[in-house]
Amino acid sequence: MNASSINGWINLYKPIGLSSFGALKELKNLLHFKSLPKLGHAGTLDPFASGILPVAVGECTKLINFISDAQKEYEFDIDWRFSTDTGDLSGKVLEISKRFPDQIEIQNALDQFFRAGYIKQTPSKYSAIKINGERAYRLSRQGVDFQMHSREVLLHEVKILNHLRHQDSCITKLYVRSGRGFYIRSLAEDIGKKLELFCHVSRLLRISVGFFFLKDTITIDYIKQLLHNTHTRDGYLKNPLSPIPKQMVIEVDKISTNLLRNGQKVFYDIASNPVNNRNGNFLVIEKFCKKVIAICTLENGFLHPKRVLHL
Repeated sequence: MNASSINGWINLYKPIGLSSFGALKELKNLLHFKSLPKLGHAGTLDPFASGILPVAVGECTKLINFISDAQKEYEFDIDWRFSTDTGDLSGKVLEISKRFPDQIEIQNALDQFFRAGYIKQTPSKYSAIKINGERAYRLSRQGVDFQMHSREVLLHEVKILNHLRHQDSCITKLYVRSGRGFYIRSLAEDIGKKLELFCHVSRLLRISVGFFFLKDTITIDYIKQLLHNTHTRDGYLKNPLSPIPKQMVIEVDKISTNLLRNGQKVFYDIASNPVNNRNGNFLVIEKFCKKVIAICTLENGFLHPKRVLHL
């Protein structure tokens, strides 16, 4: 198998205890992609979390930005017994709760402070955000003092799925549908602050990322078994176009294809083929064979190739 010709997406299930980087490293070793420029993933999952990790293979690493704005869905548990320095079950205990909330209290907090739309959120100091080129969680573990700035993130929906309260424990299961850059740990901590209670996220499962769904995920062990039995990538590699939203794709004819491949701009009839993409970048494909040609911008009725692709 020629590694340089392998392009596509893997809808990977990342298990608890493995970092997103660790998952990519295992995949690269498994698939023997030593000559491949890189693998890439869309949306980091912390080691304590599990669920969907979309992995781009080969030239598809250049398409990650096309799914970065995709909606994401999560299910997670808030444990109301204590807070931690990381905001999740992997951290050191900071404060012990003296009481537990009931479901009505939590629902009132959600109704009052977390309506659908843009909300302000301050990411955890143990997040993967880069501070002056260094990951925040690394700086935190080194004892470096730094500030995390709040940002606006998009919350589409949040709802309570279950609330189990006992004498010595209390767990609330919630569902969230959000935009990019949303931090579940920060949301849980903000809910706790509104209720003046201590809590942490004890379980986090990502169940969708755009057109990637939990029911279609595959594990590293499955890929290992598949390669051992069939020596083929059929069954784990998705088509390069499969997760790209239709509004980000433009089709052109053969003549335009050749011009774009040679780095030349081509006319695009917007009046006959209206497009609506706030991102400003489009993935251009050949109309008949559906082959990916280039990433282009659309300016004054012309497609300008930014990056020619070999897919």
